[in-house]
Amino acid sequence: LSVSVDGIDSYKDIRGMDFDELLAGIEAVKDGRRNPILINCVISGQNLEDVEPLVHLARELGVWISFEPLDESEGIDPAVWEIIGIRDNVKYENVLDRVIRLKKEGYPIINSLTYLTMVRDRNMDFRCHASDLILNVTSDGWIENCRLKTEHLGHIRDGLVNVWESSREQRSKITTECEGCLFFGYAEGSMLYDFKPEVMAHYEWI
Repeated sequence: LSVSVDGIDSYKDIRGMDFDELLAGIEAVKDGRRNPILINCVISGQNLEDVEPLVHLARELGVWISFEPLDESEGIDPAVWEIIGIRDNVKYENVLDRVIRLKKEGYPIINSLTYLTMVRDRNMDFRCHASDLILNVTSDGWIENCRLKTEHLGHIRDGLVNVWESSREQRSKITTECEGCLFFGYAEGSMLYDFKPEVMAHYEWI
């Protein structure tokens, strides 16, 4: 079970829900659940103060936590980015340095050190294999390469296997022309695909 938890004090501003209600929900499903629980935090300019407290909260709750940076995609008013975008680069890098240290100290952070360093430096130093590993299915059944590249490859009614097989060339072209991203599932999965030693050693399987 993966739950988006982008902050503590900042959670209501970001997600529009009281944090205490969210926490009660996590506590309710945690007891007696066999599969692990992951809380995922998208790091933005709104929640830098909450990043380290979330790591400690994850340890207290007995759950895993993952991080990824906010992707400043096109089509959103620049005024919005001034509110939620990362503008204090020094503070951002210091927060990521602290996350890296906590990872080394054994806190339940599933990201690899390689990935966290890339996030800190905002350096996409990997070859994306998202098109070899995943398909994105929308709520209305359309199948896409990934959540960043939303070109339709087919529809679920066509069958996943059929779409996967028939879209190989299209998916390869999409990935080749992509400017890249740091979505953690794509980045970590791609580095595992390429057998990056540190990622294989320190990415936590859940």
